[in-house]
Amino acid sequence: MNSARKQFGRALASCRADRGYPSAYNFFHQNGGQGRFKFSYHHYMQIERGTRLPSKEALRLILGSLTGQLSFDDDCGNLLRLYIRATFDGDPLFDWILDPRHQARRSSPAKLEGGDSDRLIARVAKDKAKSVPRGSNAQFEAATSTTAAFWVWEWLLQSGRKSKPSDVAEILGLPLAEVTTAIDALVSVRLLKRGKDGRFFSPYFESDIFNTNSQLTNAKKLWIARQIQDRMAREPVTNLYPYLLLAVPDEQAFGEIAAFLREAIKKSHLLRSKEPLKNGFFVAVEARGTLLFRF
Repeated sequence: MNSARKQFGRALASCRADRGYPSAYNFFHQNGGQGRFKFSYHHYMQIERGTRLPSKEALRLILGSLTGQLSFDDDCGNLLRLYIRATFDGDPLFDWILDPRHQARRSSPAKLEGGDSDRLIARVAKDKAKSVPRGSNAQFEAATSTTAAFWVWEWLLQSGRKSKPSDVAEILGLPLAEVTTAIDALVSVRLLKRGKDGRFFSPYFESDIFNTNSQLTNAKKLWIARQIQDRMAREPVTNLYPYLLLAVPDEQAFGEIAAFLREAIKKSHLLRSKEPLKNGFFVAVEARGTLLFRF
């Protein structure tokens, strides 16, 4: 069996697990199954086992499902290198191009030294994000079922507080009845727990909890963005809003922008409080790269 294919398959399985999909079955079917990929689950399992390579079109769909869009971060770059190597049966003739160690030797020493601390922070941020558990579909649906559910979930998750419904309603500026209904829904999917003293808290405060790419449909992305924008409009403070409109030549450039933004989010996550907070700032950090239209 082609060892390069096996390397690609193992790397794909590892990347899939890191992106919040615990099994090949979970990844394949949560992303549309045979109807989207145009090949069977058995076919996909052969790819992960290293007995066959995906076509170029299939690889594009797989990478897009793993990242939310085709982009060129470290994981995808490694998969692409392994894919090309496997395509040429692991022939060492191409190692000069495909081996990152050779690429590093071709880079200028000053550039490598100057970026060491930034790369270290990026690596720590990436490893931290990988360790965060992913929520189930039922949990994500409950947390995004209503405006109250979304803010109650995020507030108790991020602040680490143990609070009564009335306290949550007061600090979030939401009706108590809506907060109570939201808490019941969040408790039912174990996103919140009730303490012996009657206060509610998130069992995920220490670790945080993320959704998976497959849960963030375009409709859900827009809904979450509206929740944040509506609350921004209510606050009499100056919001940081750097933005940029630009034209790029191709999908690769757009993918590189997505990779930059994803890294910025992971670095920001390192600043999350490790201790429950009595006082502080509840902030939204958004990174959005949107393809507005093609020309």
